[in-house]
Amino acid sequence: MRDEEETVAAFDGRLFTLNSAPGWKLNRQRIVTSGGREYREWDPHRSKLAAFLATGGSFFPFSRQSNVLYLGASAGTTASHVADIAPAGRVCCIEISFSSYVRLREVAERHPCMIPVLADASKPGEYAAIVGEPDVLYQDIAQRNSVEIFLKNVLHFRSLRSLFLVVKARSIDSAVSPRLVFAEAKRKVDKALGVRSGMVDISAFEKDHAVIYATVGTTGEP
Repeated sequence: MRDEEETVAAFDGRLFTLNSAPGWKLNRQRIVTSGGREYREWDPHRSKLAAFLATGGSFFPFSRQSNVLYLGASAGTTASHVADIAPAGRVCCIEISFSSYVRLREVAERHPCMIPVLADASKPGEYAAIVGEPDVLYQDIAQRNSVEIFLKNVLHFRSLRSLFLVVKARSIDSAVSPRLVFAEAKRKVDKALGVRSGMVDISAFEKDHAVIYATVGTTGEP
């Protein structure tokens, strides 16, 4: 069990989220019922946040009331699980691809706390009024300047307290060892924000990927 409110659970060594839209699932997701509650499988091969947990990541600042800014929400797979975890909060999903946004909007129709936004994540001023005051930032953008986009949003939304940055090494620099790309991304985050971040390599589930995580305003590791 991951949290006291049981929005995340483990059955048979697999992760599940409490289904906030009972009877609904994505693709061929496994559904289990326990204690009269329905849980939806959270596959680490399809969700980098699940891969972070499955690889040993223990930083998990989400609550039922979390206000999450999700940059690069794509078609909404991981965002739908975040919505399960924070059904009484808000999950503002920023996506620049129109085709992905259309699918994201369909998923959001099943999750009232999800707010799909068609926008460029590198321009936080354009969606700030919709997002409001988020406390958690989760970014999964496969672009060369993904670290810069991340930092721009952290500095724009001063209400943020907990941060996740998915780093895809090959998108940033395919000529350099992923390990070095991860280290440089972490260095940039630490220097710009004055934090000492943590990092988990999730390459066992997503090749050449790592997740950097931090709490804003602390000097120790989150």
